[in-house]
Amino acid sequence: MLFGTTGASLVVKDIKASDVGNSLIIIFVGGAVRLSSMFLITIKQNLNFKEKLLMAISWASKGSISAIFGGIVLMEAKAKGEDYSEYATLGNKMQTCSVLAILICTPVSSMLTMSLGPVLLTKD
Repeated sequence: MLFGTTGASLVVKDIKASDVGNSLIIIFVGGAVRLSSMFLITIKQNLNFKEKLLMAISWASKGSISAIFGGIVLMEAKAKGEDYSEYATLGNKMQTCSVLAILICTPVSSMLTMSLGPVLLTKD
């Protein structure tokens, strides 16, 4: 329900192409950092490369709870009136990025985990 209300409160006509482009850059750079972080976190673990790769892929969709922050900023800015219009603009940008992250990362991570899991994990 939380994600449904976050996505439903996004006004598509207010989305600018530059916001989408910037959001995609943020999503892909963040994904690369997240992937690298998983390898660093598991450096001392007794896992092989394939296991670490699958963990990183499956971890890519986590963190989508942050999508609510854009909505909170937007809601608070609108409630405070015109003096906070800059914050409303920033809230819209945050919400656009968050919704795009959910729409891109979650299905891609799920599909990759389901398809690569049997390939990367083998019984020794």
